This record gives sequence, C-alpha cells and structure tokens, in this order.
Amino acid sequence: MKTPLCASRLATLAALSLTLATSVSAQTAPAAPAKTDETTYTLSPFEVTVDRDVGYTAANSLAGGRTDAPLKDTPAAVSVLTREFLDDLAIPNFAAASEWSVNSTPTYLTGDSSVNGGYTVSFRGLSASFPTRNYFIWYLDSDNYNTERLEFARGPNGVLFGDSNMGGIPTVWTKRANFYRNFQKVGATFDSYGGHRFSADVNHVFKNRLALRLNLLDTKVANWREGGDWTRQAAHLAGTVRLTERNNFRFEGEYGRFDRQIVSTYYQDLASTWDGLTTFNGTTTPSTGKGIARVSSSAYFLDIPAEPGLGYANWTNSYQTGGTSLALEPTQRTFISTRFPVLPSREFNAQQPDTIVEIPYYTFTTTLDHKVGDDFFAELAYNQTLVQREAPNSITLLREWRIDVNEKLPNGQPNPKFLVPYTDRTRQRAKTDNAVSDLRAMIAWRHQFKYVFQNLNVIAGSRIDAFKDYAGDARRVNGTNPNVTAAENIYRVRIYYDEPGAYNWGPLPNLGGAQIDWVPTAATDQIQRIDYAQAASRTALWSDRINLLAGVRYDEFYRRAATLNGAQDPVTGIRVMGTPVESKISTTSYNGGFVAFPLRWFGIFGNYSETFAPPGAGANLIDGSAPDISRSSGTDFGIKVSLPDNKLYLTLSRYNTKQINQLAFTNVRQTEINRIWTNLGRVDLATVNYRDSRDFEASGYEFEVTANPTRSLRLTANYARPDNAAINLNAGLRAYYDANLATWQAGANDASNPNRAQIQTDLTNIKSTLDAAVPGVLLTNTFSYTANAYATYTFRDGAMKNLSVGAGGNFRGRGKIGAEATNPFAYVFSPSYYLLTAHATYMKKFGKVNARFQLNVSNLLNNRDPVYLSTSTYRQDGISTNPLMTTGATFRWLEPRKFTLSTTLEF
Repeated sequence: MKTPLCASRLATLAALSLTLATSVSAQTAPAAPAKTDETTYTLSPFEVTVDRDVGYTAANSLAGGRTDAPLKDTPAAVSVLTREFLDDLAIPNFAAASEWSVNSTPTYLTGDSSVNGGYTVSFRGLSASFPTRNYFIWYLDSDNYNTERLEFARGPNGVLFGDSNMGGIPTVWTKRANFYRNFQKVGATFDSYGGHRFSADVNHVFKNRLALRLNLLDTKVANWREGGDWTRQAAHLAGTVRLTERNNFRFEGEYGRFDRQIVSTYYQDLASTWDGLTTFNGTTTPSTGKGIARVSSSAYFLDIPAEPGLGYANWTNSYQTGGTSLALEPTQRTFISTRFPVLPSREFNAQQPDTIVEIPYYTFTTTLDHKVGDDFFAELAYNQTLVQREAPNSITLLREWRIDVNEKLPNGQPNPKFLVPYTDRTRQRAKTDNAVSDLRAMIAWRHQFKYVFQNLNVIAGSRIDAFKDYAGDARRVNGTNPNVTAAENIYRVRIYYDEPGAYNWGPLPNLGGAQIDWVPTAATDQIQRIDYAQAASRTALWSDRINLLAGVRYDEFYRRAATLNGAQDPVTGIRVMGTPVESKISTTSYNGGFVAFPLRWFGIFGNYSETFAPPGAGANLIDGSAPDISRSSGTDFGIKVSLPDNKLYLTLSRYNTKQINQLAFTNVRQTEINRIWTNLGRVDLATVNYRDSRDFEASGYEFEVTANPTRSLRLTANYARPDNAAINLNAGLRAYYDANLATWQAGANDASNPNRAQIQTDLTNIKSTLDAAVPGVLLTNTFSYTANAYATYTFRDGAMKNLSVGAGGNFRGRGKIGAEATNPFAYVFSPSYYLLTAHATYMKKFGKVNARFQLNVSNLLNNRDPVYLSTSTYRQDGISTNPLMTTGATFRWLEPRKFTLSTTLEF
C-alpha cells in the first residue's frame, strides 16, 4: 500500500520553501519595469481581455460573437474559471477544473478510456466534446501551467464557436506575452501521494516592441494506487511583436511529452460460480455443475512469466472457474454470492509497470492583426498541432479474476500456483496520430453611433484534421498453421495476482522456436476537412441596456476514411485496408439572441442556436459505413443580475435542446461481441471496432453566481438539474445483434462448446443493453443534479494579515447507470456523493520577492466510495432458478484525501 507523505515531510517542505524565498530575496535585484513610450497601441477585438477579471468573476468573453464583449451582454450560456480560482484550488489541469463549472463533468478515466481519453468534457449530462485551445481544436488535456483562464460554453451555439456537440464546448485560453511589466515566477508543489510539480513563468519586454513569455513545466502526477503514475514535461513560448501602432504579430508554441501508466480501475469476478471445492487433477474430468469448465476445445497456448521453466505450453485440457463478470470490491458482495471474490485493497494494482502510453505533442499558432481607421479590424491566424499516442509494449489491462483450479501443469508437474487468482490476457499495442492544420481569417467592424453601438464580424476558415490509428495483437507467426488468426497462434500471457506488478511486458519474447510478432487487427486512416464562413452581428441599444445578437454559419464537410476491413489474406488471415469511404456534406446553422436590462442591475435573456458536429476521428459504424454529421438546435432563456465593479454576476436559466445522429457510443459491448466470436472459433470476426449513434432531447435548469461582495471575500456557486431523454439509441448495435443472433444463439445452445455458458452470458448482457435503450428513457450517466460552491476570505489587517482561507465542495446527485433487465424505465442509480475541499494561503514579501505559500486539502472527509458507471445482471449464487437481478457492474474510485503544499515566488 502506498504510504502517504507524512506531516513531518510537509513541514520540512514548508521550511525549505521559506528558506528558498529568503535566499532569493537576498540575491535578486529589483525587477525592472517595462519601458514605455507615448505611442498608443490598439488591442484587437479578437482577443479576450482578462485584466478586468476580479476574484472568481470574469468580465468579458469572445462567446458573444467571437469578438470581445461583456459577459453580461452575451445571451449564450457561458461560464468562466478565472486564473485566481485555478490558483486558489491548486487545480493542475483542464480535466480537474471542469469538475467546478456549471453542469459539467470530465470524462473520467477508466481502464478502457485511459489510452485516448482524459481530455473531453460532458455538458448537461450529454456526450463529451473535444476542447479547443484559443478556439482551435485541441486533442489533449491542457495543464494549467500556461493557462490564463478556462471558458465553458454550453448549448449548440455553432455561430459562436463552430462545430460541436449539443452540450457545448470548452476553451482553454493560454498565457500571452504582455507589455505591462517584466516578471519571473517559479513554483514548486508536493502532495501526499508522492507527486511533485515544478513550473516557471517568465515575461520580458524588449523596448516596448517585443514581449516574450516563457512557461516551463516538469510534473509527476502520483497515483494513490500502487502504480499508475504520470509524468509530463512541457515548454510554452508566447510572443507579441508590435510592428506598428496598427499591426501586431503574435505567436505561441508548446512542445511536451506526457507519459501515462495505465491501470485497470476494476477487476471482474470470474470465480464466484465455482463451488470452492472441485479441482482438476490432470486426468479425471470434473463433475458438471461445479462452476468450472474446460478452458477451450481448441489450442490454448500460454506464456507464464512466473513459470519460465514451463515454456510456451498448451493448456487446452486445463480447467477454469466462471463467474458473473461483476466488479470486485475490498469487501465481499455477498448479495451476489457468498463465494464472491474480494479485492485485496482499494490500492491493489497487478498491472505490469511498463503498460505506458507515451504522448509527445506540439502545437504552434501565428497571428497577424491589423487595424484600418478607427472601426475596422482584421486578423489572420494559423494553427498546427500534432498529438501522438503510443503504447509500444501493450495496452492490455489485467481485469478478469479467476482461480487456478489445476493441480498439475501441462507437463504433469505439480502446479505451484494451484488455487492462486490469475488472469489470461492477449497482448495488444496501439498507436494514434492526430494532426491538425487550421487557418482562419476574421474581419470586424465596430462603430459607436449616437444611440447605437454596432459590431459586425465575418469569419472564414478551413481545418484539415488527419487521424491515423493502429492496433495490433501479438500472435505466433511461424506455426504449422500459417493463419495467424487461428486459435493455436493466439499468444496469451498468464499473470498471477499474488505477485502484483512483478513482471514487465518487455519486448516480445523468444519462446524456444515459437516466433511471436505483432499482427495488425484494427487500423484507421482518415482525413477530414471543414471549410466554413460565418457572419455575426451584435447591436447594443439604450446605453447597452439592450443587446441583440444574430449570426449564420455555412460549413462544407469532407471526410475520407479507410479501416482494416478489406479482404483477408488467404494464407495468413491478415486483413488489408478496405476501400476508403468518402462523404461530402454541407450545412447551415443559425443563431439569434437578446439580453435586455429593464433595470440597470436586472436583465432577461433568450437565445436560439443551432450547430452541427462532424464525425470526429475514429472508427466507422458497425456495418463499415461512414458516419453522417450530427445536427442540434436549442433554446436558452432566463434572468441575469449584474452589479458594477464585478460585485456580483448571477444567471438563472432554462434550456431545451435536441440532437440527431450524435456519435455517442464507442464499442458498446465490444468485449462481449468479440468474445462470442472467439468462443465460436471465429477469431477472424473478433475485430469489432465501431461507433454508434443516438437521437435525444435534453432540458434543464442552470444557476450560477460569482461575487466579490467585499474586498476580502470572493465566491462562486452553481447548480444544475438536467433532464435528458432518448429518442433513438444504439441503432447500429441493434441491427448487428439482429443479424447475428441466430448464429450466436446456436453456439450458446451447442452442448459440445465448453464456452457455451459464457456465450449465453454475453448474449444476455448485449440484449439487456438494447432492452434498456428504448425511446423516452433517461440517458445513462445523467446526474439528477450537479452543484459546486467555493468561497475564499482574505484577512487584510491584524495578526492574520495576508492569510487567505477557503472552503467548498462538489456535490453530485444520484446518477443513472442502467435499468432492470425486465423494465427499461425501472432505473438503477449510483448513490449521490459530495467531496469537500479547503485551502489556506499565506502571502509574504521578502525584500523584492513576493512569496505565496499554500496548503490544499482535497476530499477533506476522505470519501472512499466506488462510483458505479454501468450495470449487469446476475442470479444469486449462480443458481439458475433464482430471479435475474441487476446491480452495478463497473465503477471508478473517488480519489482519497490528498494534501498539496505549494510555493510560488515572484521577483
């Protein structure tokens, strides 16, 4: 079990930080202020201004038509997390920050999503959208070392921020070089999991014509489990060149590397139906009905690192236990079975340490802006991004929990691992590339008439998004049967759970004549292009008491994609890339809204919006065809309260939206489908990799307030209650199930197939998913409510001068995770939960050095409950006459309490 960083170590770190601050103050000369001249330089309206943000309250946003405008005058639903909020809560990255926004949750990393996931956000309980970075698409979780602020725009506002899903889209605004002053900041952070973080932020002005800002990061994100740590190193350089008083050239670029050790978040029971007594002595066939079955009627070769002397042996005549496939917990789930296995601990992790995803990436953006006269502005921007993900050793997660009931090894020797839990896994590796080139041009005209302020802007652009994906399995390639998909050529590794993390995957082994190599099993080669043009108008009347917004956007979408679904080689069984599928689609989206303040502090607003979402990078539909675009529309209306000087900003709204043909599902029941084909001896068909769609309606209420009621108090709170209902779910899976049901059922009924029970279980689970996907049902993973609140008070004088203390929490209502097998409207929910957090900050000046010392405590009450994500069925104790019951199947753990100590020095 991991040992938390003890209080004495935290105290030592605090002392070291204080010593460093004192040392730096003694050695550092005063920072020179930036030199200024008398020239007036114009700020581009395409830049968001953050200098007017106060506390947790943001003043302006680009979401009101892609030009800078007060947030209170924007009819779209937009929330902002300011830099001060990110600093107070010591939030390290975009995913963690999204927990705190309105009606927003991150895509939690589970074992299945940990290769490509971890950077999307779900709004309003709907499918996640890819984030943007300075309004350019961004396929990565941004670290906050170079983040200025975060924006969360909810709803289908296509004219405002382009293509997205109906829920909305988040935006990361990176730090820019500024001409206000020179400064240097360094930061160090340590936490009780054993993680650390070092960062630097340096801004320098050169003769008021050039400003450069450099941000550096080195971090280790330690997992509370035994293993699963991440590391990240990155550098970000931003610059602004004042060519003339009317022309600016800006650039920013980042290069980094992100190494993530992936672990299984849960382990599945495949032992509870065993009677606990029956074993296999190597010769006598065990009695039926005892919960064990022959491993396979075909060849079943195993490589066992714990038994290197055994070699590459065929275990086809061995036996294995069976179970429910439900997740294990540290306490026994006796309501399922009195023989249900128990997880050794929450921290247990058996995964090989070198199960690592390597993510190198870079991005750069160049921008040229120009002003013509007093009212015309133009900007030309280009972005290029490459994000690569590769698991060179294996992405296979250890998950199944069986008991070895074989008394003898295949060679007749005693089995030293008799009655030890284990899993057998094939070995897979993966690599993906996301390459994006994005060019856009923007023109804005803004003029103040006597009674009217008018802003018009036109934007045109083109984005090319290339995606390549490869997955391969380790197979024997020199066997007597040259078909590498044949059962005797499947390479499997057995890992026993009494030695967690004891063995690496390492390079593919040399097994004494059996040559193991990588064989492609899935691949995608896709390129898509979006060409668009849009126009938006914002009209302000009656001294800004009435604001009208209107816009239109036209998009042409082209996609060309090929997958590994071509003909099989007649000898090796390896498929080739199929014929590329092309699609060309055009669509037009409209937006319109208003904000009216009948009183200077009280306003009403309404907004109608449309958008579309092209099929992102990924697999085709389950029948191999290319997915269509998705279309959305919706309305928001409500009230706003805004007090001067950012004293208070409050919104209360109702939304109603609808989306058609959303690609919301990836590989639903893929494990069951591929396992059925494997158990039927059709390994060649066990390569299902697909996406599926849904149509649905979403409505709800949202409330948000940010305030600075006094000079010392800053606070934020939000609450949302979503209500999402399906219209049409899993259309592709339903058609595939119907087409193959006869074949699958025949295999489940075949008495000679030793895996018939598993086939029937998989069939039942697939059917339960489809039975629950009927019109009108509540969407899965929808919280009944989400709420967040945080407040910080700063002492301005007295003994505690310069001390700030804050507290708050995340509150989540119960979440739908499934339904009873016999009634899709008899929902199964995960319980509600809440997580409290607090911090204390002390500011101290040492000579010319401003020091900040901070202690954060997350999950203050140490809530350690599992949060279930899905359901499955079971019969108590595996007895067929017992009623079919439904319970939680897979889950994620809430992270235990964590202490984080950080120091920032500015000089």
